[in-house]
Amino acid sequence: MMEIIKKKYGSPGKVIEAAVSDMEALKMPRNDEEVVKFVDSLEAIVRDLKTLDLTGEVANAANMGKIEQKFPDGMKRKWAEEVIKGDYRDKGSVEKFEKMMTFLDLMKETADYCISELRSASGDKRASSNVVAGFVQKYNNDK
Repeated sequence: MMEIIKKKYGSPGKVIEAAVSDMEALKMPRNDEEVVKFVDSLEAIVRDLKTLDLTGEVANAANMGKIEQKFPDGMKRKWAEEVIKGDYRDKGSVEKFEKMMTFLDLMKETADYCISELRSASGDKRASSNVVAGFVQKYNNDK
């Protein structure tokens, strides 16, 4: 694995630059499907960094801030509550980053659950969802 990455990027510094660039390229999710994709993409980046023992290089306040800026408003509020409840404001960046990834996994599971519920909706009407103020709101596309 290290050989493949060395061939592709050349050095750990370039791997970190590529990871940060990929994080910055993520778009703010606007619905449940996009939440799942957002978290999956971020988890893949973090998994690659963990494989190379480089997570600590990107688990800093600046990068976390860039990720948090991409959260929809409701998700930002829920994350802020988690930070305050867990007293993560004064904890180290790596610990806070790990907590953020756990939080995002929960957001992904929640979105995935909502998608499943929408798919199993009875009747001929198609249902969709939007992330609105942190809550998933169902609405009828046929209106």
